[in-house]
Amino acid sequence: IYMAESALLRTEKMAKKLGADKVADQIAMTQLYLYNAVDVVTQKGKEGIVGYALTYDLEEWKKDKPNWDEEVQADRQTINHLSKDKVLYFRHIARKEGYSGVGERLEDEVYNLAKNQSYQAVVGEVLEKPIPNEKSREVHEKRGFGKIGQVVYKDGTIWGLYEKNLNKLLLKRKK
Repeated sequence: IYMAESALLRTEKMAKKLGADKVADQIAMTQLYLYNAVDVVTQKGKEGIVGYALTYDLEEWKKDKPNWDEEVQADRQTINHLSKDKVLYFRHIARKEGYSGVGERLEDEVYNLAKNQSYQAVVGEVLEKPIPNEKSREVHEKRGFGKIGQVVYKDGTIWGLYEKNLNKLLLKRKK
């Protein structure tokens, strides 16, 4: 980007000094260089992003999903916990094919950041109906999540509600 900017600035300076018609070849070369630079930056950007994680503070999530509390089916203790404790909602994680381990590293970083920000737990949903997402369920369980309820949406989909406790006191209470 720096080199493209430098070429553009030099060409602009030359055009102001000599006139655009006298430096038409340099302008054309600079334009070609800039077009190529944009392509290179775009490609490198696509290669550079190999995974992402999308999380929300649960209270912020519920602002966008005002019926979520009504759609959750869980015991009273869990409902109280989700209403009173600081909980992080883990919405989505994805990694680029061929980048094994990136998802786990992203998750570990999410948990560390959540702990540092005083979150007591992380919750996430796993599709159960109409088509169970067994792979996601297995990954959640492997990563320390336990099923605490279900979310039954008005569209008929049913999602298992899974939680990973980050707070040792909360773990003792939940056992």
